[in-house]
Amino acid sequence: KKFFLTQFKIKNMSNSNKKFLNKISLKRDSVAIQIRIYRNKRNELNYHGNISPEYILKAITKIESKLKNPYYFIFSNSKNWFVKNIDMKKKNFKIVSSYKDYEDLISISKCKHQIISNSTFGWWGAWMNENPNKIVITPKRWYRKKKVKNFIMKDWLKI
Repeated sequence: KKFFLTQFKIKNMSNSNKKFLNKISLKRDSVAIQIRIYRNKRNELNYHGNISPEYILKAITKIESKLKNPYYFIFSNSKNWFVKNIDMKKKNFKIVSSYKDYEDLISISKCKHQIISNSTFGWWGAWMNENPNKIVITPKRWYRKKKVKNFIMKDWLKI
């Protein structure tokens, strides 16, 4: 893992993303919530299926049972889905937008903890997290019909 991470350095990160990474580092208990909403392109929706609002809410409850004052950074390809389905009143959070995909990936990995959807983008962000005490919450099922084993890390929590 260390070798891979040393090879994965962004050379042209925007100044605004550098400032954002600094903001993440200042939060004691930063939590990335990564949500990938699949559409009917290339049969993605039928193959993967989308996570439910209940999954995100259970994951938030689990995080809050372990952390005193989490600050959530929301990364999603459908911010409208998030706003419509997840009530974040009385929670500290920021919906992240306007960065390039690779900057979002680095930002997810720099949060101290992750809640991810059934998405390789979220998986890589959580895997790249170097916090030895990280909490990663992942869906039990990544595909609608197919069961896949051995790619969810043993210390990740499955909901």
